[in-house]
Order: sequence, then C-alpha cells, then structure tokens
Amino acid sequence: MKKYIFPVLLSIIVGFFTTKFMFDQYTNKEKLVPTFGVGENVYFIQQGIYSSTESVKEHLKNFNNYVYTIINGKYYVFIGITKNQDVVKKMQEFYSKKGYITYVKEFKVKTSEFLLALDNFDAVLKETTDEEVIQNIINQTIAKYKELVVDNG
Repeated sequence: MKKYIFPVLLSIIVGFFTTKFMFDQYTNKEKLVPTFGVGENVYFIQQGIYSSTESVKEHLKNFNNYVYTIINGKYYVFIGITKNQDVVKKMQEFYSKKGYITYVKEFKVKTSEFLLALDNFDAVLKETTDEEVIQNIINQTIAKYKELVVDNG
C-alpha cells in the first residue's frame, strides 16, 4: 500500500500544475502575440496624390485599373502592386518610359488569397520583357486586389 502513495501524490501534484498552466493560458490570452494573419509587406507603385475624385479621373483616364486610398482628404493613387524589389524596378522603368513619375509605398496586406495570386503575378513579371504582357499583368494584379482585398475588406 505504501508503494502506491508516492505515485498517486505525484500524479495529483503534476495534474494540478498542468491544469493551472492550461487555465493561465486562457486568462492571459491578451498577452499572446498572433503568429498567423499579421500580413506581408507589399510594395505599391504610387502615381500621384490628388485633391478630389474628379482630379483622379482626369489624370488617370489613360489607366484601365488603379486603386486609391484617402488620407487626410487626399487621394493617393496606386497603379501597381508587387512583393518583389526586382519587379518594383521593372514597373518603375515601365512607367518611366511612358512618361510617369512613380513612387514606392510599402503596406501590409493580410489577405492570403491575394498574396498567393501576387506571387504568381510577380513570377511572370520577373521573367517577361514584353511591355504588353507587363501592362496586362499589372492590370490583372490591380483587378485581383480590388476583388479580394478592397471589395472583401
């Protein structure tokens, strides 16, 4: 009988501390840092900043697809999106040849479906030099961003 007392007491003590540890995880959950869904850095090619939607439409009538965000009453217009630095340079060169001055802004994007599609678009853009293909991929990227992030966000 005595040889069973020590294992039973040890089991009860271990069980108590394990239970306490598990409950503490739930009560201290505000201290946990999320590891999924925090987003990835994405580069947005900025075309300009405008004061009204009319001004945006007037200056971007040559663009099939673009997105904008409003910050402090100003319309920041983006004409390209990528995750790859080499593709950023390619896009800037592409727009520079067309006479546009562009800037690069970095934002976090959390939508995993868009990020996966962006990887595919970047792979094609990295390999091509055909300007028509570059334009089509940029337009598809913007359209996919509108569909998966803007319309669902």
